Amino acid sequence: MTAADADAVADLLGQLGYPLAVAEVRERFLHLAQGDDQLLLVAKAGGRVTGFLHAFAMASLHAPPRAYVQSLTVDEAARGSGVGAALMEAAETWARARGLAACTLHSQLHREGAHRFYARLGYVEKKRSAYFVKAL
Repeated sequence: MTAADADAVADLLGQLGYPLAVAEVRERFLHLAQGDDQLLLVAKAGGRVTGFLHAFAMASLHAPPRAYVQSLTVDEAARGSGVGAALMEAAETWARARGLAACTLHSQLHREGAHRFYARLGYVEKKRSAYFVKAL
């Protein structure tokens, strides 16, 4: 991914239900791209962005270091074409190269199609939980 992809990534985030201004996506990308523990990828077909993935290395006390897929979005018109699987494979390769123990992610309960997709890739649902936020 490059800063030039911000427009397409903003569109994809909107498709997923996270509408953001292109400038905000670009600013966040530039911040994240500075870290060597971040993976920011786009998939392209015919010069057009068809999907993107953001993952990062996560450390914690309760589990070995792992990759966490923060975002995976494939354009509605490209779903089922292998774009998502290719992006996930790239994330897993990146994680293995860094010696990370696993590749993990969360998926909202209503995204049943996404759950089937992850299961086809060999991911196993481990638990369901509530998500809490306090604005600061």
